[in-house]
Amino acid sequence: MLLVGLGASLVAVKGGGSMQKLRNGICITLMLFALFSTWAQADKKPVTITWGYWGSPEEVEENKAVAAAFEKKNPDIKIEHMTAPWGDYFTKLQTQFAAKSAPDVMFLTYISTYAPMGVLKDLRPLIKQHNFDLSQYPDGLLTLFTINDKLYGLPRDNDTKVVFINKKLFRDAGVAIPTSGWSTDAFRDAAKKLTNKNAAGGPQYGLAFDPGNWFMWVLMNEGTMFDDDENPKKVAFDANAIHGLQFAGDLVGKDKVTPDYDQLNNGTSRIQLFMNGKVAMLIDNHSQVPMLLKQKDVDWDVLPLPTFPGKGHHNVAGGAGYCISAYTKHPEEAWRFWEYLNTEGLSQYMKSGTMVPPRTDLLNSTEFVGNKPYNAKVFVAETQAGRAFPKNQWWWNVYSVATPYLERMWVNGETAASVISAALPEMQKEIKTK
Repeated sequence: MLLVGLGASLVAVKGGGSMQKLRNGICITLMLFALFSTWAQADKKPVTITWGYWGSPEEVEENKAVAAAFEKKNPDIKIEHMTAPWGDYFTKLQTQFAAKSAPDVMFLTYISTYAPMGVLKDLRPLIKQHNFDLSQYPDGLLTLFTINDKLYGLPRDNDTKVVFINKKLFRDAGVAIPTSGWSTDAFRDAAKKLTNKNAAGGPQYGLAFDPGNWFMWVLMNEGTMFDDDENPKKVAFDANAIHGLQFAGDLVGKDKVTPDYDQLNNGTSRIQLFMNGKVAMLIDNHSQVPMLLKQKDVDWDVLPLPTFPGKGHHNVAGGAGYCISAYTKHPEEAWRFWEYLNTEGLSQYMKSGTMVPPRTDLLNSTEFVGNKPYNAKVFVAETQAGRAFPKNQWWWNVYSVATPYLERMWVNGETAASVISAALPEMQKEIKTK
């Protein structure tokens, strides 16, 4: 069609046509070419890539909104969603990895488990090619996604833990609210004083926390769980690890400052007890903030995690993030979506208020810390104190084996040393050394 238009223009000139006719012919040719290009684009179907993630119905809707915004800006790419609850999601992925058919872009955690399987793309070449800026990411978070100098993803958020406090219950119990950091001794003493009868005569507990996050207490006390975090030959919970676990176990079994195990182990129960004034302190992450902001009758704030004597101040440098499948058949489209998730997508997630942003610029932004009714800067400082999980492919398996054994500590009051000793043979089986 383009050639026909050009031919018509040349004929007009040779036949004695004016220059105006030539210009008219060229204009017609360009119009025809534009129409042809539009028709060609219309006939071209969008490339479909799959995005895998876990989450609640609310989180699924949030993710769909992010995908829709991307599709609007990138009409040549369509996002297909693969979702499942937490446990089912990873089971499904394992099956897909075996068949080399994983989602093009995946939401993942515990990267050290999957990278050695060869199922994730090393992103450093693409990051260099596209000049993607990594300078705003704290080292602790990048470490989680870096295995043998290869970068397999970036965190979407950070699982920074803080201590949510009910300020009224502190005042009623005559417990001073720390204006800066506090020790584990002061923290424990406060939990004891805050455990009594509430205004209705029912039990009021000083503290609630997730026993499944037992590794937090290990990291806080600078404990180790392997002889070598990156290339272990054996599981080796050192004295610091045992002491950190025992401190948490004593809060439950000896000091009795927490609800029973069934309530502790239920996330919905923990936040409800806190909002109802039956728990004075709750260790949790930023995901609770939007719900608490709606509770006009709860006078709350956030404090940093306590520090063990003689140790540095440590938090959990955790957080799931986005990876690209090594098996993707659409690497360019997968990259474009991955890049969007880690730039414009992050800004969309921030608006929901559930996350601690992973990038320093966003973390210190007015949107995150400005004009808040709670001390949002605590999240900033605690993120900087993040300490990474062990970077080896056996960590998740070892954690999964240890967790049910530790129920003996939470429920029966057994010591951390005895529980870990009992679990050690089973944990050791998870390390497949040559």
